[in-house]
Amino acid sequence: MAIVISADVQAIDNPVDVLATEETPIVTGGALSLTSDHAKAVIRGWVDLHVPTGATDVVLAIYDGEEITGRLVGNNAADVTTVTAGSRAHLTIELTDLLQNVGEAQYTMSCTMTAATADGQAVNALLETMLLTG
Repeated sequence: MAIVISADVQAIDNPVDVLATEETPIVTGGALSLTSDHAKAVIRGWVDLHVPTGATDVVLAIYDGEEITGRLVGNNAADVTTVTAGSRAHLTIELTDLLQNVGEAQYTMSCTMTAATADGQAVNALLETMLLTG
């Protein structure tokens, strides 16, 4: 049975503008220290998004680190959600990450829209990370 080593929950304080034409970081979790050489991270994120004009799909992605330039966790091609322009969408993502010989774990969630002709807005967003024994 896995045991929770540590956990972190981060939410946005203010709405985040999601750019129509590029991937936008939404929320970054806090860094969690590992107490052993092996662990598993369970990462869950959700976003309430005002979907802009023209948008047809939204992709949430999780990256290792404080930026969206780190290693992509999982396969975000599987996390495409069809949306209706002009609506408010509730989007979620949940992934696991096997960790070996790293000192800490930290993740950033991003949002990318397809075919949007205006910026959207993440009204609420949350990123939860739990580190479990390996």
